[in-house]
Amino acid sequence: MAATRPGPLIICLLLLVTCGTPLVSATPDQMQPVAATTSSENPVYAAAESSNETNNSTRHIGPELPESDEPRTVVLSQFEVEIGARLEASLEATSARQFDLAEAELRGNMTQLVKQYEYLAANSSSASVETAENLNLTVQQQRELVEAARNSRALYSQYQAARATGNDTEARRLARELLNQTATGNQTASELIEQYEQLDNTTAINATEELEQLTTAQTRLAQLEETVQNDTFVETNLTITSVSTHASPADPLQVHGQLQANETGISNQSIIVTLDGQSIRTETTADGNFTATYRPITTEPGVNTLTVEYRPDPVSAYEGAQNQTAVSINTSTPTVTTTVNRTRGQFNDIVTIHGQVTANETGLHTVPVETTIGTQSFTQTRTNRNGEFKHRIRLPDTLPPGTRTIEITVADATMAVEQTTVERPITITPTATQLTLTATQQNQSTISITGQLLTETGTELPNRLIDVSAADTQSQTVRTNDTGEFTTVIQVPRDETLLNLPNTDQQLSITASFTPTGLNLQNTSTTTTLEYSPPASPSLRRTAYGVGVVLLIGGTVVVWRRRETFAGITRTSGETTQSDETSAPQQLETTAISPTALLDRAQDHLDRNDTEAAIRLGYAALRWNYLDSYDLSSALTYWELYNSIHDDLDTSEAEILFTMTTAFEQAVYTDQDDLPADTELAALLESIETLLE
Repeated sequence: MAATRPGPLIICLLLLVTCGTPLVSATPDQMQPVAATTSSENPVYAAAESSNETNNSTRHIGPELPESDEPRTVVLSQFEVEIGARLEASLEATSARQFDLAEAELRGNMTQLVKQYEYLAANSSSASVETAENLNLTVQQQRELVEAARNSRALYSQYQAARATGNDTEARRLARELLNQTATGNQTASELIEQYEQLDNTTAINATEELEQLTTAQTRLAQLEETVQNDTFVETNLTITSVSTHASPADPLQVHGQLQANETGISNQSIIVTLDGQSIRTETTADGNFTATYRPITTEPGVNTLTVEYRPDPVSAYEGAQNQTAVSINTSTPTVTTTVNRTRGQFNDIVTIHGQVTANETGLHTVPVETTIGTQSFTQTRTNRNGEFKHRIRLPDTLPPGTRTIEITVADATMAVEQTTVERPITITPTATQLTLTATQQNQSTISITGQLLTETGTELPNRLIDVSAADTQSQTVRTNDTGEFTTVIQVPRDETLLNLPNTDQQLSITASFTPTGLNLQNTSTTTTLEYSPPASPSLRRTAYGVGVVLLIGGTVVVWRRRETFAGITRTSGETTQSDETSAPQQLETTAISPTALLDRAQDHLDRNDTEAAIRLGYAALRWNYLDSYDLSSALTYWELYNSIHDDLDTSEAEILFTMTTAFEQAVYTDQDDLPADTELAALLESIETLLE
C-alpha cells in the first residue's frame, strides 16, 4: 500500500513538539531540537502534565494512536509517513519523466523535515540515530537517481537524433556516454533498494511501491543498454588463451590472448592488463592476438585476480570487452647493492648512498627504500625504472659519537619483493664548538650580553641552550636564534663595601657555557671581563651622605624661605621685587609646597640655565610625591627612598626615579660637568610632570 499524506493530526502534533515554532518556514539556524526537552524544560509538556494532575478524564490523542504512545514517538511515526510519501511521489514523477516535479518533491522543506527527524531520533528510545542516517541517505541517493534519469533521457534524445541524421560517429560517442550514465543510474537504484528494505523494516514507511518502481526502473535500464549496444556496436570477444600459473619479481607473468569480432581478429587495438591496481598496455597484432609481460613487485603475495580489458575509443564501432583469471604470486628475495661515500663523519657532513634493487639481474622499480642510523629515520624513497636509488643524508648532532650502523631497508612485508636490510658501518666523531661573548654596560642598572655559538669550522648552531653566569652570583639560560646568536641582560652588581666609593670602576667576569648531553657536539665555554660602574651601596650613601643631604637641603630651604618671606612683604607693600630662587629645594621634612609648585620652580630655573637648582627642585618634587603616595618617612636618604619603592614601580617610573636620583647625587656631590644637558633635563622634567598629573 502506498503511504498517504498526513492530515491535520500531524500538524497538531508538530505544534505540540515544536512549542509553536513553525516547522516548514524555519531556517536550519532557527530550528532547535525541542523534542529533546523534558517536561520541566518544555512549557508545553509542563502544561500538559499540570493539566493531567487535575483532569482525570481519558486523554484523547487520535483515532488510530494508542493512549500509551508518547507524543515524541507519535511525531516520529508521522514524520516517517510524510517523508515516505514525498519519496514515493518523487519516484512516480521520475517514472513519468517529470524530472522537475521529482526533484521538487525532494527539495523545499524536505531537508527541514529530515533535520527535525534527526533531532527527534537523537533523543528518542523508539528511533535510532542509524535510522535517521539511513533516511537522510535515501533522500540524497534518490536525488542522484533523478539526476541520472534526467541525463539519460537527454542523452538518449541526442543519440536518436544523431542516428536519424546518419551521423554514426556522433551516435557512437553519445551511446557510450549514455551507457556510462545508465550504469550509474543502475548502481544508484541498487543502493536505493537496500535503503528502502531497511526503512521498510525499521520505520513506518511502507516501501512496497518504492521497491516495485525501482525494480521496474532497473529492468528498463537494462533493456535500454541492450538496445543501444545492439543497434550501435559490433559485439567483441576477448579470450585469454594462456597465462602463467605462478609469477614473482624474478619470474614475470606471461599472458596471451585474442580479440575478435564475428570470429575475426581485430588488429591495432589497445589491451589493458591489470593486477592489484597496477596496469600495463599492449597492442593486438594483425590477427587480433596479444602478449603481455607483467612483473609483480608491489603486489601482495598469494592468489590475485588478473583482469584483461579492451577499451575501445569513444567513436569506435566495436563494443568493449573484459575477461578475468586467477594467478598465484610468489615472493622473491632481491639483490641489494650499495655504495657509501664515507665511513667516518661528524655533524653537518653529507653521507651519500647509491644503490640498486634487482631480481634475476633485472632492476625492480617502485620498490620503497628507507635509510636509518640507529633509531633515526632519514630518507624514504622508491627505486626508479632501473631499480636504482640515491639517498643524501646530512648528519645531525643527535647521533652520539662512536661506531654506528647505516641500515638500508628495501620493500615491506606486503609486497612480492621480500623485505631486505643492508648494513654499512660509519664512525661518528665529535665536533668542536666555539663561543663568542661581548658584554656592555647599558646604564647603571643593566649589562647587555651578546654572543654566538659556532662549530670550529664556522657553522652556525641554532636552537641551542647557553648558560650565562656573572661573578658566580647570577645565572640564566638562553637559546640561540636561527644564526646561532644569543642576547640577554643581567643586573649590574651593587657595591655593598663601605670602602668603595660610588662611580669607582669595578671588574665583572661573565661566562657563557655550552654543555650538550647525548650529542656529538663538544662542550665549550668562554669568559669575558667587563669594567663597570656599580651604583653606590645604600650603606655607603647613608654613612657618607645622609647628614650632608639633610643639612644642605635644610640650609638652602631656610635661605629660600627667608627670601620668600621678604618677597611676600615686598609684594604686600606694593613693590614688585622678585625673590631669588637660585638656592636649593626647601627643607624636605617640613615643606608645605606641593610637588607641582616645586616642579614649576624647577622649570623656571632651567629656563634661566640654572641646571643645578633645576635638578634639586625637580628631585624634591618627585621625592615628596612618593613620600606622600607610599606614606614613607621623610628621613629616608635619596637612595633609601629609591630602594624602598623601585620594585613597586613600573619600568618607566622606576627609570625616571633612578635617573633623577642619579642627577641629584651628581649635582650635590660630584663634578658639575657630569650634569645632564638642558635638553635631557627638560625631557626629564616633562616626564615628571606627566607622572604627577
